[in-house]
This record gives sequence, C-alpha cells and structure tokens, in this order.
Amino acid sequence: MKILSTILIGLFMMLLGHVAADVGAALNPPFDLRCDYLVNPLGIEDEHPNLSWKNDAQKRAQVQSAYQIVAASSADKLQSGSFDLWDTGKVSSNQQVHISYAGKALHSGDKVYWRV
Repeated sequence: MKILSTILIGLFMMLLGHVAADVGAALNPPFDLRCDYLVNPLGIEDEHPNLSWKNDAQKRAQVQSAYQIVAASSADKLQSGSFDLWDTGKVSSNQQVHISYAGKALHSGDKVYWRV
C-alpha cells in the first residue's frame, strides 16, 4: 500500500510549473510551487501532501490576501478551466505553506496539474 501511495502521490505533482496570474495575482504572481517541500517530486507517500509557493512581496503595500488552488487531470483541462480534481475557491488567507491537498482521491499513475 505504501508503494501505491508513493506512486499515486508522486505522479500527482508531476508538473508544478503551471502558475496562473489572475487579476489579484497579476502584481504578485506565485512562484516556486512545491509539494511537501519538493519541486517536481516523483514519489510522495502522503495522500494529502502539503502544497506551498512564494510570491514577490518586495513592493510596498502588496501582500497576499487570498489564494485559490485548482487541480486537473490534464494540462488541457487546467488551461480550459475544467478543474476536475480540486478547486478550493477563493480562500481569504495570507497562508502560503502547509496547504493540504483535499481534492478527489487519486490512483496509482495519476498525473495532476495544479496552479495557484
């Protein structure tokens, strides 16, 4: 079971580079997306890995006040807005670390594409 979870969650984070800039994020787009502190991990044993990112808060009076994480089973679905695995909706929070994945259950070999 542990190997299955490793494969399942490992493939979950195959692509971390899909970062979307919406109106609120256009000034401070998130970057350095990670899953359990790893960039593009190939295997993670946790079924609810922690997601994190950074933003450029060097400009005065610009801080994160909310986030939305979306996840899809393909890059095309992610691009088209068909978030078939997870959509947090807008979450009013400045939190950028330890956001636990709470989407649909994944299976061995699944790939997940996500963005903030």
